[in-house]
Amino acid sequence: MRKLSGKIDGQEYAVLIGQNMDSERKHYFEEFSDRILFSSPKLPPAEIQRLKVEFGNKNVVLTDDGESCKSLANYSLLINELLGRGFPRNGMMSYSGGGTLGDLVGFVSSTYKRGTRFSAIPTTLLAQVDSSIGGKNGLNVASFKNSIGTFHLPEAIFCDSAFLSKGVMRDGLSEVIKYGMINDPKILDSLRGHRWDDILDDPDLILSLVERSVRTKMAIVEKDFRDTKGVRAQLNFGHTVGHALESVSGNSLSHGQAVCTGMIIESRMSELEEISERGTASSLVGIFGDLGIDVPDVSAYSLDSMVNFVLNDKKLSAGEIRIPVPVRPGFMASLSLTPERFKKILSKAIGG
Repeated sequence: MRKLSGKIDGQEYAVLIGQNMDSERKHYFEEFSDRILFSSPKLPPAEIQRLKVEFGNKNVVLTDDGESCKSLANYSLLINELLGRGFPRNGMMSYSGGGTLGDLVGFVSSTYKRGTRFSAIPTTLLAQVDSSIGGKNGLNVASFKNSIGTFHLPEAIFCDSAFLSKGVMRDGLSEVIKYGMINDPKILDSLRGHRWDDILDDPDLILSLVERSVRTKMAIVEKDFRDTKGVRAQLNFGHTVGHALESVSGNSLSHGQAVCTGMIIESRMSELEEISERGTASSLVGIFGDLGIDVPDVSAYSLDSMVNFVLNDKKLSAGEIRIPVPVRPGFMASLSLTPERFKKILSKAIGG
């Protein structure tokens, strides 16, 4: 097991990375007489049973996962569950599942009785390397992603590779590749020559990818926890266009599909504006191709709808849309465009 420790705003936290960490989790959660775990019902029954052993059967509540769970209605359901149990403010609240459930439970934890202690058991690669790290929580309102949210840091995050099945690995590789592009090109080097199916058969590679990705995100977040200094913005590479694609597709595109496409399109836009080095976008296409990950065709989606989403997605500053882009792997810059210029360059980039 590998333990990464950090400190933000005076709060210490730990990310534990390993395989089959049942005993470590059980030892940690036994310290809390009042504890509750909101778990995704999508986990295999055997894994849910393992978590019930660790938490106690009555302390595990199955809760819908997926993008639709991040609603005010589900927020109210969880609050009522806690009130019905008389759950105290000093209890430990946790979740096991993907990033959407983490967003919901994190938001609940940050607001219930003005904040409870919080921990995370992310069970997808996407959640382990990205959403569980950094303390951002959010709900969707009126089809806009994370339009309301809080900053609330988990005290402990258990990244157990035993939860990572074939179905949850593929989508998370987009975020892993993002970390390679924005900060750690060695991640890209380690992926070259691998099909994504091969990665499942290499537990050491999986743990290395998770650790390198988590280290990158921790380092960035600790410099700019509340996203006010511009440092944390680089984590949004691929997400400005990616979130718009998720929205206009009605979430038929997964987060991973949307982000991999968003990174390619944003790199093309940056090349057109002569910020990214030539070939940056095509190198990304090559990496995804080598891994056997298909990049979806998004040319049929409404350009006006995408731009409208971006204008309402927290990316507008001083009348311009600002997105982080790589000059080359490991070196980031900012692309600033008026909405009119953004639409024009976006159209060219989608056209390929």
